Amino acid sequence: MNDETINRGVFIVCLIMTTLCILGACHARGDDTRKNEQPHHEVLHNYGLERQQAYMVEGPPTQRMIIGRREIDGYSNHSGTTVWYERNNVVGVTHDE
Repeated sequence: MNDETINRGVFIVCLIMTTLCILGACHARGDDTRKNEQPHHEVLHNYGLERQQAYMVEGPPTQRMIIGRREIDGYSNHSGTTVWYERNNVVGVTHDE
């Protein structure tokens, strides 16, 4: 073996080691960023409880309408009106007579 063959072999080994180190660093960085992400799953919301805690309404809904996938809750006030909510949005007010 001559010196040129040995130098070429050392160069190839160094090139392979450098490539592996770069790939390992990129992989480790990718794993680190995924650990910081929050898991994506749907949380069931209790909108009725949220409305009560925000003092928007008192007590459980007095009426509920389910239209397709929509759940609309009705809360009666002392003044004789019913306020209709879909999730946390007011969708209507009816005046009871």
